[in-house]
Amino acid sequence: MDRNVVMICLPTDTSYARAVLRGATRFACEQPDWSLGVRPLWDLRRGFHRIEVDGLLIQAMEPWHVEEALAANGSAVNVADAFAVKGLPTVISDHRKIGRAAAEHLLQRGLRHFAYYGNEQSLYSHERRVGFADALTSAGIELEDGWRYDDANDSVRLPRKGWLKKLPHPVGIMTAHDALARGVADGCISEGLRVPQDVAIIGVDNDEMACEVGGIPLSTVATDGEGIGYEAARLLGRLMAGQAIEQKLVLIPPLGVIARASTDLHLSAGQ
Repeated sequence: MDRNVVMICLPTDTSYARAVLRGATRFACEQPDWSLGVRPLWDLRRGFHRIEVDGLLIQAMEPWHVEEALAANGSAVNVADAFAVKGLPTVISDHRKIGRAAAEHLLQRGLRHFAYYGNEQSLYSHERRVGFADALTSAGIELEDGWRYDDANDSVRLPRKGWLKKLPHPVGIMTAHDALARGVADGCISEGLRVPQDVAIIGVDNDEMACEVGGIPLSTVATDGEGIGYEAARLLGRLMAGQAIEQKLVLIPPLGVIARASTDLHLSAGQ
């Protein structure tokens, strides 16, 4: 039996990537003619994918990752959402549904003031903010003047000093992902604000290290990384079989909200 050599390239140090890997591996185990391997993203520099693989599943974090995937002799599917990827079929979370789920959860807590903490450069952060704002608008509520994109990124997780105190309280804050939610919680501590009484916080991804270690447990919208990995591998299998793919972008809905202490409040109508 001829075997299809399939390689997965992603950074396995994130909960999302590990979930994607589990889902893709589950699909691969169902394919008797697949030979599966896993390599870190930087191995793309070595050019192995140009000669060794029939299929490549990649979490394209930078433009050069896309260029390398397109240069491969085999088929390729992307599972990254840091920027809009062109030229590769892509399977990612439905970020607007994630934003809506976070807004609905905070609205159910009785909150009427809201802010968002993320960064403008990341596609997933922008789309989550749009879904969050749209759900609030549908409820007849607009984001506060204090809401803005901040310069949040993976190395700067704390909000600018004073931003949290300037917001009207109590306020519900959605962050682009859980590490930023932990940064907001730490910022509340440094500025003497109570979580959740003054600031209720919800992140995204259900990263257990960020949500449950280091302080108050954080509520989060759980993404379906395993579903993304399984669907991406299934799509890759169709491409390797020579099937035409009409839908180049597949959006996977979130699993739902996991409520923890950071949003454990229920306000009366007058608050």
